Amino acid sequence: VMRRRARKIEALYPRQCAVIRKELRRLQHLEAANSESIDETAGCFGRLMAELFVYKRDVWEDTLRHIGFYLGKFIYIMDAWDDLGKDLKKGSYNPLKKFSTQDNYEALCHQMMTMMMAECSAAFELLPCIEDVDILRNILYSGVWTKRNARLKEMKEREEKNHGK
Repeated sequence: VMRRRARKIEALYPRQCAVIRKELRRLQHLEAANSESIDETAGCFGRLMAELFVYKRDVWEDTLRHIGFYLGKFIYIMDAWDDLGKDLKKGSYNPLKKFSTQDNYEALCHQMMTMMMAECSAAFELLPCIEDVDILRNILYSGVWTKRNARLKEMKEREEKNHGK
Protein backbone atom coordinates (compact mmCIF):
# COMPACT_ATOMS: atom_id res chain seq x y z
CA VAL A 1 0.00 0.00 0.00
CA MET A 2 2.78 2.43 0.94
CA ARG A 3 4.78 1.68 -2.22
CA ARG A 4 1.74 2.31 -4.36
CA ARG A 5 1.18 5.66 -2.63
CA ALA A 6 4.87 6.52 -3.00
CA ARG A 7 4.72 5.80 -6.74
CA LYS A 8 1.65 8.02 -7.09
CA ILE A 9 3.39 10.84 -5.24
CA GLU A 10 6.51 10.41 -7.34
CA ALA A 11 4.43 10.55 -10.52
CA LEU A 12 2.85 13.82 -9.35
CA TYR A 13 6.07 15.39 -8.06
CA PRO A 14 9.05 13.86 -9.89
CA ARG A 15 11.33 16.92 -9.49
CA GLN A 16 10.78 17.14 -5.76
CA CYS A 17 11.14 13.39 -5.21
CA ALA A 18 14.42 13.28 -7.15
CA VAL A 19 15.88 16.08 -5.01
CA ILE A 20 14.63 14.49 -1.79
CA ARG A 21 16.31 11.20 -2.72
CA LYS A 22 19.55 12.92 -3.78
CA GLU A 23 19.82 15.11 -0.66
CA LEU A 24 18.93 12.32 1.77
CA ARG A 25 21.63 10.14 0.17
CA ARG A 26 24.14 12.96 0.47
CA LEU A 27 23.15 13.61 4.09
CA GLN A 28 23.45 9.89 4.87
CA HIS A 29 26.95 9.90 3.35
CA LEU A 30 28.01 12.98 5.35
CA GLU A 31 26.64 11.54 8.58
CA ALA A 32 28.31 8.16 7.95
CA ALA A 33 31.60 10.02 7.37
CA ASN A 34 31.06 11.82 10.71
CA SER A 35 31.12 15.21 9.00
CA GLU A 36 31.70 18.08 11.39
CA SER A 37 30.39 20.61 8.87
CA ILE A 38 27.04 21.83 10.12
CA ASP A 39 26.80 23.96 6.98
CA GLU A 40 27.12 20.94 4.67
CA THR A 41 24.76 18.68 6.60
CA ALA A 42 22.16 21.36 7.23
CA GLY A 43 22.53 22.39 3.59
CA CYS A 44 21.29 18.97 2.48
CA PHE A 45 18.09 19.41 4.43
CA GLY A 46 17.87 23.02 3.24
CA ARG A 47 18.02 22.00 -0.42
CA LEU A 48 15.44 19.29 0.21
CA MET A 49 13.06 21.82 1.78
CA ALA A 50 13.78 24.41 -0.92
CA GLU A 51 12.52 21.98 -3.53
CA LEU A 52 9.38 21.27 -1.55
CA PHE A 53 8.60 24.98 -1.29
CA VAL A 54 8.70 25.39 -5.08
CA TYR A 55 5.31 23.91 -5.86
CA LYS A 56 5.32 25.46 -9.34
CA ARG A 57 7.90 27.23 -11.41
CA ASP A 58 6.98 30.89 -11.69
CA VAL A 59 8.16 34.36 -10.74
CA TRP A 60 8.18 33.41 -7.03
CA GLU A 61 10.34 30.29 -7.45
CA ASP A 62 13.60 31.87 -6.26
CA THR A 63 11.97 33.51 -3.24
CA LEU A 64 10.16 30.32 -2.22
CA ARG A 65 13.34 28.31 -2.71
CA HIS A 66 15.19 30.78 -0.45
CA ILE A 67 12.54 30.45 2.26
CA GLY A 68 12.58 26.66 2.09
CA PHE A 69 16.37 26.45 2.07
CA TYR A 70 16.88 28.54 5.21
CA LEU A 71 13.88 27.05 7.00
CA GLY A 72 15.29 23.59 6.26
CA LYS A 73 18.71 24.54 7.62
CA PHE A 74 17.05 26.01 10.70
CA ILE A 75 15.07 22.79 11.28
CA TYR A 76 18.19 20.64 10.90
CA ILE A 77 20.24 22.78 13.29
CA MET A 78 17.39 22.98 15.82
CA ASP A 79 16.99 19.20 15.72
CA ALA A 80 20.75 18.66 16.17
CA TRP A 81 20.75 21.12 19.08
CA ASP A 82 17.75 19.42 20.68
CA ASP A 83 19.21 15.91 20.24
CA LEU A 84 22.77 16.68 21.34
CA GLY A 85 22.49 15.33 24.89
CA LYS A 86 20.87 12.10 23.74
CA ASP A 87 23.37 11.73 20.89
CA LEU A 88 26.35 12.25 23.22
CA LYS A 89 25.04 9.56 25.60
CA LYS A 90 24.39 7.07 22.79
CA GLY A 91 27.49 7.95 20.80
CA SER A 92 25.30 8.83 17.83
CA TYR A 93 26.18 11.26 15.08
CA ASN A 94 25.54 14.95 15.69
CA PRO A 95 27.24 17.73 13.72
CA LEU A 96 27.19 20.00 16.79
CA LYS A 97 29.41 17.72 18.89
CA LYS A 98 32.57 19.67 18.06
CA PHE A 99 30.95 22.93 19.18
CA SER A 100 29.39 21.51 22.33
CA THR A 101 32.56 21.79 24.40
CA GLN A 102 32.95 25.51 23.72
CA ASP A 103 31.95 27.97 26.42
CA ASN A 104 29.80 29.88 23.95
CA TYR A 105 28.00 26.79 22.59
CA GLU A 106 24.45 27.98 23.36
CA ALA A 107 25.13 31.45 21.98
CA LEU A 108 26.70 29.97 18.85
CA CYS A 109 23.72 27.69 18.22
CA HIS A 110 21.30 30.53 18.84
CA GLN A 111 23.23 32.74 16.43
CA MET A 112 23.19 30.07 13.69
CA MET A 113 19.45 29.52 14.09
CA THR A 114 18.77 33.26 14.20
CA MET A 115 20.72 33.78 10.98
CA MET A 116 18.73 31.02 9.25
CA MET A 117 15.39 32.49 10.33
CA ALA A 118 16.50 36.02 9.41
CA GLU A 119 17.18 34.86 5.84
CA CYS A 120 13.94 32.90 5.74
CA SER A 121 11.88 35.79 7.11
CA ALA A 122 13.47 38.39 4.82
CA ALA A 123 12.53 36.28 1.79
CA PHE A 124 9.02 35.74 3.16
CA GLU A 125 8.50 39.50 3.34
CA LEU A 126 9.09 39.68 -0.43
CA LEU A 127 6.02 37.54 -1.13
CA PRO A 128 2.69 39.24 -1.89
CA CYS A 129 0.88 37.43 0.93
CA ILE A 130 -2.50 38.85 1.85
CA GLU A 131 -4.44 36.01 3.44
CA ASP A 132 -3.26 34.72 6.81
CA VAL A 133 -0.11 36.87 6.66
CA ASP A 134 -0.30 37.59 10.41
CA ILE A 135 -0.44 33.89 11.23
CA LEU A 136 2.50 33.17 8.93
CA ARG A 137 4.54 35.99 10.47
CA ASN A 138 3.70 34.72 13.95
CA ILE A 139 5.03 31.29 12.98
CA LEU A 140 8.22 32.70 11.43
CA TYR A 141 9.00 35.27 14.09
CA SER A 142 8.03 33.40 17.24
CA GLY A 143 6.47 29.99 16.62
CA VAL A 144 9.66 28.40 15.33
CA TRP A 145 11.35 29.22 18.63
CA THR A 146 8.75 27.47 20.82
CA LYS A 147 10.64 24.17 21.02
CA ARG A 148 13.95 25.85 21.84
CA ASN A 149 12.41 28.09 24.49
CA ALA A 150 10.68 25.13 26.14
CA ARG A 151 13.93 23.11 26.17
CA LEU A 152 15.90 26.05 27.58
CA LYS A 153 13.30 26.42 30.32
CA GLU A 154 13.58 22.69 31.13
CA MET A 155 17.36 22.90 31.22
CA LYS A 156 17.28 25.96 33.49
CA GLU A 157 14.82 24.30 35.87
CA ARG A 158 16.93 21.13 35.96
CA GLU A 159 20.05 23.17 36.66
CA GLU A 160 18.32 25.14 39.45
CA LYS A 161 17.03 21.91 40.97
CA ASN A 162 20.51 20.34 40.90
CA HIS A 163 22.11 23.43 42.42
CA GLY A 164 19.42 23.59 45.11
CA LYS A 165 20.29 20.12 46.41
